[in-house]
Amino acid sequence: MSVRTHWLFNVLVQAGLAPEPAEATLDPMLSVDEAWAKAMELFGLDEDTLTALVARRFDLHAAQLENVDPSAAERVPIELAQRFCVAPLRKDGRSIVVATANPTDHDAEQNISFLTGTRPIVEVGSPARIREALQRVYGTEEPKELATPADALQKSESELAIDIKSADEIGRAQTPEVDAEELESGPVVKLANLILRDAVEMRTTDIHIQPTSGGGTVRFRVDGVLRNYMELPLPVLARVTSRIKIIGGMDISDRLRPQDGRARITVRGRSYDLRISSVPTRGLEKTVIRLLDPEGSAKLENLGILPEELTQLDALLRNRNGILLVTGPTGSGKTTTLYGALRKLMHDSVNIMTVEDPVEYELSGLTQIQVETKRGVTFASSLRAILRQDPDIVLVGEIRDAETAEIAVQASLTGHLVLSTLHTNDAVGTVRRLSDLGLDTTAICETLRGAVAQRLARRICSNCAESVTVMTEREEMFSQRFGRHPRVRAVGCDLCGQTGYLGRIPILQILRMTPELEQAVREDAASDEVRRVAEAAGMNSLLESALMRVEAGKTTFDEVERVLGANAGLCRERNECPDGQGQGRPTVVGGISLSASPEGRASASHVVASSEETGAEGSVALIGADTPLRDVVCHLLGDADLPMEMPSDARYWVTPPRLIVADLSGIQSTPQDWLPAVRRLAPDSAILCVGVADAEASLATLLRLGADAVLSNRFHPDAFLAQVESLRQRQMADRSGAWPTSASA
Repeated sequence: MSVRTHWLFNVLVQAGLAPEPAEATLDPMLSVDEAWAKAMELFGLDEDTLTALVARRFDLHAAQLENVDPSAAERVPIELAQRFCVAPLRKDGRSIVVATANPTDHDAEQNISFLTGTRPIVEVGSPARIREALQRVYGTEEPKELATPADALQKSESELAIDIKSADEIGRAQTPEVDAEELESGPVVKLANLILRDAVEMRTTDIHIQPTSGGGTVRFRVDGVLRNYMELPLPVLARVTSRIKIIGGMDISDRLRPQDGRARITVRGRSYDLRISSVPTRGLEKTVIRLLDPEGSAKLENLGILPEELTQLDALLRNRNGILLVTGPTGSGKTTTLYGALRKLMHDSVNIMTVEDPVEYELSGLTQIQVETKRGVTFASSLRAILRQDPDIVLVGEIRDAETAEIAVQASLTGHLVLSTLHTNDAVGTVRRLSDLGLDTTAICETLRGAVAQRLARRICSNCAESVTVMTEREEMFSQRFGRHPRVRAVGCDLCGQTGYLGRIPILQILRMTPELEQAVREDAASDEVRRVAEAAGMNSLLESALMRVEAGKTTFDEVERVLGANAGLCRERNECPDGQGQGRPTVVGGISLSASPEGRASASHVVASSEETGAEGSVALIGADTPLRDVVCHLLGDADLPMEMPSDARYWVTPPRLIVADLSGIQSTPQDWLPAVRRLAPDSAILCVGVADAEASLATLLRLGADAVLSNRFHPDAFLAQVESLRQRQMADRSGAWPTSASA
């Protein structure tokens, strides 16, 4: 009968170092550390030799563990790294390179792939050197294990004491507190209480209870970033989800439709509102719980807003009529900023009323109305009723339809100051969005006083922040790119959960209506022209605002890149203005710097561009296009239901764009100078060259250089759409490209 042995012993046998004596075999139950130590002892090998043998056996590289990229370590939790004895080394495009002492451990690869969303590339290192690398990267402190359901059962009743109110009880102002003993019986109830209590204590804004193929995971969003908190078996996850739905007044028997619920809990004497959402996923349910602190609103001065921005906001808030809008994506702190403004405006002589969904903060002195669509209480109906209550200032939680927008305009025209939120990418987009809602340019000019676009970036932890005396290679790269110098860098400590960040600060872009801007809006100017006029009047971009906070030591370049990325106008700061206004600033496209010549055309010079940092998935990039062509392409592709993000600077692309439209008439250099570089940088992108004087004569040359299709300088819109559709079909067939379906082509 053959002797079953450890995989590492088989490596030595195949290398001819072990004659396979029974007494020299390695027990297959040995841990990876024990197996390596035993193999080196039995056969007189050092770590480097054994590492080389294992790497050769599995056709892998031996890992260089001296230099570990911190950005790669951020992607892999320390709990996972120590559990599987793996060290994250570096990011490689869409992959992450990790060192392992056991190349046969497929569980480690699957877990890394799941948690990082990337494909792991494995290299070989000894256990001792991997653990030394982990100590250098993550610190010497032992990591906290992910919580398990058993943890909840070991907690005492007093430790898990939280009061819970159902949705109906929230609506009854005089309802007494629910007895905690009625709610805290059984392990599932204790586990749900543990999750909610720990979420509050960790400053969590959202709890994600998510099923996976083999179990479930509970994750907390802290300071805008998700962290793994607990792993659950599927039966336990289903019971916890049902418990949460009971708390929120939802139907636990209906698992096939999305549901919403709400509740209120009290932890250590402080109340928190829960907004609960569940959606069906493959027979299971994913539940997300948003935690709201009704008493958590702060003054504008305490939100981390810069003094010069506070001055601009004060000027806007001195208006006694008109509309002031705060824009940004969900979770960007719009309501917090508006309530900071209300705190500044509150006075005994002022009547302030709000209509919200939900009411996130409770302030004495305000009249606050909760939207209840099922009962006919909508934004529009509430706003009509409010106007009969003689208000001075009205806060509308969100302008989301034409009716609400029209009533808000009427309110502002009759002497009320209206504060509200809107979903746009930046402050300039407010004008276009209001127009899309049905307001004419005259109404917009007469009522809009200003718009504030907002994002949230993590604040550097003051307890562990390290002053920057000598910049790292990555900091040097950002410093040269943006012309700014960082003051501090994130390190990590117990207080901030080893992240280096604690709390968040707003990044603001403030637009104020001026006579020049009103004139541009009345003339229905393009967005680029509106932006130029606003910037001439003193409006900063989101990027400029973020960089000011980096220079002030409030955050870091890495955090700015994480929050803004390619889709928030990063390229606009470093590019030639697409309308041709900003002479002298280089545009970097596809690895080529295109600088404007005196005649307005572009000349090419090579620059360094990393393929790791290239474009947004599914986006469109324009090279050398002037404003008229940009407008035409935007219109055509918008009708075709294609994504309208147009990053033109390769340094800010995250993945290569699906379509690159190159206007040859706007680039002074020859295609031989820039087209091969674009093709190398974006090998799977479709490149469509337009603006060719003689398309037929140039076709062969351009195709040979890397183009996929060519159109003359007088192309018909139908021909353009047909060519885009042809390229889309070709990508899907030849390159497995995931394009959106065209609606018009």
